Amino acid sequence: MIVIVTAMDKEYDLIREWLMKSDMQNTVLFKTGIGKVNAAIGLTDFLSSVANDVVTRVISVGCAGAAVAGLKPGNVVIGNSYCYHDAYCGEPNANGQVQGMPAVFPSDFSWIDMDERFRLGTIATGDKFVTTREQVLAIKDFLPNSYNVCAIDMESAALAQVCYKKGIGFTSIRVISDNPMEPNQTEQYAGFWDSLAEKAFSVVCKLLENDTKF
Repeated sequence: MIVIVTAMDKEYDLIREWLMKSDMQNTVLFKTGIGKVNAAIGLTDFLSSVANDVVTRVISVGCAGAAVAGLKPGNVVIGNSYCYHDAYCGEPNANGQVQGMPAVFPSDFSWIDMDERFRLGTIATGDKFVTTREQVLAIKDFLPNSYNVCAIDMESAALAQVCYKKGIGFTSIRVISDNPMEPNQTEQYAGFWDSLAEKAFSVVCKLLENDTKF
């Protein structure tokens, strides 16, 4: 079983509309709500409701803010690892690392046929809607440069942690809704949902539909 997870109604509705038109089998879509706790509880509850080894992969699909210049609303980011930007457990743990857990959580993205439509990088997660260049720079300064953080969201690392503990492959696919590195972040976010979201999510849906491993 492939499990597709979204956080918000808007994301859920776009993916559900596509699923209703597709012939994909053995695929489940559900919504957790926004933030790390909602994401972790929602996925854990679902995994507890099905038999062991039934779920072969979890895919989180949603939006994120860009953390690098050049990423535009509508661009698609594939996480190659996931970390927290609001966790600190003291030495010898790395910044962003939960004690007893990896510094970054792994990603299972080998099933994706990467091309120029997708940007690969670390997705940093925290319970904060990041809206300014200063906030982005503070997050990147807090985390090791080697992480190559390219996007910031509120769910991916929490979902990745659940999957890591359960031994399930995890991938987060994030559509860029805004770039706080630029001065017009608020207008970008509003404009994304007005004019770009449907087209951007259709790219993600085609990626999922064309995956032969489904």
